[in-house]
Amino acid sequence: MKVLITLILIVIYLSNNNFVYSQNLETNQFDFTSKILSVITNQKKIDYQYDELGNRISKVVTTSSTNKPPIAQAGTNQIIEEGSFVTLDGSGSNDPDGDAISYLWSAPDGITLSDATAQKPSFTAPEVDKDTTFYIILVVNDGFANSQPDTARITVKDINSGVIETFYGSAQNDGGNRILSVGDGTFISIGSYNSASFLMKTNTLGDTIWRKTFGTNQTFNDIIKTNDGNYIAAGSCGNCGNYRDEGIVYKFDPSGNILWTNKSFEGSDVVIFFKIANTSDNGYILTGTTTNTDGWLDIILLKLSSTGTTEWVRYFGRNRDDTGYDVKQTSDGGYIIAGHSGQWDIPVMWIIKTDSMGNKIWEKAHGGSGCHVNTCAQDQAKSIEIDTDGGYLIFGHRWIDATRQLDAVILKLDADGNLVWEKTYGTEKDDYFFEHQKLKNGNYIIAGDIGQHKVDNSYNGKIFMIDDQFELIDSFSIGGLKNDHLRSITTFNDSIFAAIGNSRSNSDTSSDIWILNIKKVYTNQIVPESVQIANQTFTFADDVCFGATQNITIAGNGTTVTVNAGASAEFIAGQSIHFLPGFHAQEGSLIHGHITTSGSYCVETAPAIMAEEICLQKNAVIVDAKLNELSEREMVVYPNPNSGEFTVEFRNFEDEIRVMLFNSIGQILHEVLTTEREIRMNVPNASSGMYFLKAVNDGKQFNRKIVVK
Repeated sequence: MKVLITLILIVIYLSNNNFVYSQNLETNQFDFTSKILSVITNQKKIDYQYDELGNRISKVVTTSSTNKPPIAQAGTNQIIEEGSFVTLDGSGSNDPDGDAISYLWSAPDGITLSDATAQKPSFTAPEVDKDTTFYIILVVNDGFANSQPDTARITVKDINSGVIETFYGSAQNDGGNRILSVGDGTFISIGSYNSASFLMKTNTLGDTIWRKTFGTNQTFNDIIKTNDGNYIAAGSCGNCGNYRDEGIVYKFDPSGNILWTNKSFEGSDVVIFFKIANTSDNGYILTGTTTNTDGWLDIILLKLSSTGTTEWVRYFGRNRDDTGYDVKQTSDGGYIIAGHSGQWDIPVMWIIKTDSMGNKIWEKAHGGSGCHVNTCAQDQAKSIEIDTDGGYLIFGHRWIDATRQLDAVILKLDADGNLVWEKTYGTEKDDYFFEHQKLKNGNYIIAGDIGQHKVDNSYNGKIFMIDDQFELIDSFSIGGLKNDHLRSITTFNDSIFAAIGNSRSNSDTSSDIWILNIKKVYTNQIVPESVQIANQTFTFADDVCFGATQNITIAGNGTTVTVNAGASAEFIAGQSIHFLPGFHAQEGSLIHGHITTSGSYCVETAPAIMAEEICLQKNAVIVDAKLNELSEREMVVYPNPNSGEFTVEFRNFEDEIRVMLFNSIGQILHEVLTTEREIRMNVPNASSGMYFLKAVNDGKQFNRKIVVK
């Protein structure tokens, strides 16, 4: 049987621009073309050519009785910062018949594409007042038919939300090295200003209450509040006294007045103190680096009395440059030092345990996998936390051979310094941890850097928030086009944070002291008792998560909540989840409900990366709900959770299947085209966390979440 398709067209010749204007009365679509008019139906393409007077001079008909529509692939979802340059990627789009395809992107208000018909258009992420997700749609055409739309989800992070930046600078290179919360909403900070060490008090807005400077050619590297309510700072003085760098210690009252100083520390050439801590006898323990007798830098461990008198000093060296960055007194009265050693062929993070007199009990080397750029002095343990089980948590950064870059890292050690586990926090750039603070809720806030690799290979500061299970909750980088570094962070009431470092982006010729006052609300920290979800529709590529410490109710009372195909909705509650009449889940959507007993929640509109692995392992209380599980019936994944290897079984699929595996931030890890109905897959370089599996077959998409333990 042949089907006759009649096209009714109105064609108007416009003499002023040689364009032909046409209207298809069946589809009510309009088109402009120069002398050539093309009409496309599902099975036929007709090209009409006109002369200068509008007379038709030729007609070419192309038919395709078995045409299959093309498949649009808008590329991976991206999480980027405002002001970033973004490139979309439609190169994964294809046509089953091998026809050439054209591209048409559609972007929402606020996004201006460089070329909406390009395969890889670009744009600059707009400034946003809060983290905002934009959905950009791609449709491709093979000359006969349009594809189903595919969507790229672009989440633009508000990097400066609630951040106040303050700069202090002179004509010299200035910088802040440590900031400390006083406890009344003010902060004490130290560092170097105008070639002198400084002590400064600021408020939560970054305003200076007072600032004092001391000496010349010197800097403070650390400050703590003493057991008697005063403050003590440690650092170094260049070209002071008998040495090239002399260690210095100042004790101050709360107003910044000097109580005593000590500059008489042993050393043949260099003494630099990086860390000072209180001891149980109201004295002080210090660590840093010094040249002892062999010409190399050694770790120094120095014990002072409450009045600043040297009681003893110890050195730890391995015939290379070694440095101590942090020290804590342990429960047995001894000390634990975290630092760096260049003794081994490839430098390592070096951990040393001593007795109460500083005599070494054991030492452990961790890391040492490689070198970076033109130096090997990169694997560094920058701060240490004594864990509740008597072991240790080490915060720092190390070289990763597999990615050829530096990653921020946390090491868990047992009481004897043996490695229990290691977790890295890396992006496609170098990431560093410098100082951490443990919050009252068990989470950690960490100051660090990220290598931006901009015009001059510069760095920016970066803030990390990590939960008590050592999963990344949130992070954001901040800085300009030049080198900007964060070195220290502190908190007031776990809700207001202050960080300090140095910035070159604020000055043309030198670095400035850089203080951040941060009132950023991390989305999964504020969880309401109850949530009522009503009159909402979640469309393709939406991935939303709702959390409540007690109850979640979805729809009811004459309202509606709809989850369309391709969207994902997750509900996490402490007591119950109620799906009531008015809740609709279309085929191809993903619905997950979880009751948590661990206190791990997400909140409304949290991005997919915020959905923690633990949320996937709880049983949900579902009331009056008939949830659609089409994806789970048609695409079966087992085992799930798994160790990084799993089997995917496809049911009721036809022809070729495109299978893609994504990580939690939308980066594609693995892609395969298959006609098999059962395949074995693995997560490359598997680490624990959440992954996403997407299968495309005959214009339909199926999604599953994969949990790797």
